[in-house]
Amino acid sequence: MKKIHLYRALALVSLLIVAISSGRGQEEKIVTQKLDSRIHELIQKYNIPDADVRVIKNDSVIYRYSKNSVNANKNYLIGSCSKSFTSLSVMILSEKGRIDIDKPVLAYLPWFELKDIHETELVTVRHLLNHTSGIGSQHGFFDYPENDLSLYKSKLTEHLRSVVLINKPGEGFCYSNLNYLLLGLIVEEVTNQKYTQFLSENVFAKIGMNKSFAGFNEDLQRNTIQSYQYMIFNIPHKTKIYPHSDYAAAYGYLSSNVTDLCNYLTFMLNRGVTPGGDTLIGENSYNNLITPAKGNYAMGWMRFNNNKKDIIIHTGLDENYSAIMAASPEDRIGIVVLSNINSLQFCSLVYESVMDNLENKPFTQQFSFEIFLRWLPGSLAVLTLILLFFNLYRWNKYSMKIGIILKPLPIIRLIIGIGLSFTGVLLVQKYYSISILSVINYQPDIVMSFIFILLIGSISSIVRYLGTYSKINSTTF
Repeated sequence: MKKIHLYRALALVSLLIVAISSGRGQEEKIVTQKLDSRIHELIQKYNIPDADVRVIKNDSVIYRYSKNSVNANKNYLIGSCSKSFTSLSVMILSEKGRIDIDKPVLAYLPWFELKDIHETELVTVRHLLNHTSGIGSQHGFFDYPENDLSLYKSKLTEHLRSVVLINKPGEGFCYSNLNYLLLGLIVEEVTNQKYTQFLSENVFAKIGMNKSFAGFNEDLQRNTIQSYQYMIFNIPHKTKIYPHSDYAAAYGYLSSNVTDLCNYLTFMLNRGVTPGGDTLIGENSYNNLITPAKGNYAMGWMRFNNNKKDIIIHTGLDENYSAIMAASPEDRIGIVVLSNINSLQFCSLVYESVMDNLENKPFTQQFSFEIFLRWLPGSLAVLTLILLFFNLYRWNKYSMKIGIILKPLPIIRLIIGIGLSFTGVLLVQKYYSISILSVINYQPDIVMSFIFILLIGSISSIVRYLGTYSKINSTTF
């Protein structure tokens, strides 16, 4: 009798385990479907031509999404996510005694010279790694499409001599591509080989990134997915990969895919140990890479705290592509988001949606400032053009006379009209914290619309002023 009760109890426990297991499987499936739907919704909202998303847990992929299955695992340019590979390269050489990160940059690049020679002597390799050199963001958009080092160095030297530091080295953070461009050249100096070659042989090959490419070469162009840029009103338009020098690979323009980047994140989660068991960097170097110096920036990685858990992350944006890669060492979770158009907010929202999904939270809903920025200037540009035609019609109606009105109201209207035309340009510069012309290749629709508004709006204001003058004089005579 006791045995019968025991068997019944075991049967009930077995059924309960099966039910729980089934429930878990169903819950995971529902969560996956929700995340699929959420990413699809964001793709529709941001007009994304293609996207690839992967999430890993330990060494396994636990989620995958590709907008077009035929393009799954294709290569994308990863923008500034490339910087972490540069910092890793520097730390590999540091462990071999080839680079001392606390030595001045001048110790490795004798031709390095800023406008102030005394400030030049204070900049160390560590400052470059942490973006604490004092070099401003606006100076980071230097590149010269030339792979001959002597010619490139000549142009770069000329550029560096115009650089005035915004603060003393080590005192403040300012993100600048120029820091990592210089780091790539330091790698070349101490290894006597191209940075792109060093990266391929000593990082990609060791980590298992077998289909990743560095440098503007045929492999990169042939294996990287079709690129796009937004035109007016958030409409994607096919483009070619923006030409760049091999030296720019140190701060951007690496070509990779979700599989290779998942291998890279696994390497980071394993604290510098490759899938094959080789240790590329030791504990001290690894901690340097992920420990912030000023604010949240470490060395090629940003570090944030999310629900009391550390996240290391970097975003990437170039003229045609956007990307995010992130890892939670505590949860051993890695996330890769790649897109073949210049929408960093899309990648950010996908990343946040993955995090919300993992934590069983409702998806974050927020106002899309990026889409607003794409629609607003286009709409204002059309309105400005309509106003110009109206003011031309009005001026023509009163015989298109030219002269000066000394009355206050027309002069005030003229000043306000031209001032408002400049407002858009000032807002874009404030939003990006750099000159509007520096980002024209990255966000051409936004920048060109505001430049159009500036020019046409100013002309329209002048035409309105002249129309008022013509009207007054036509009434008088």
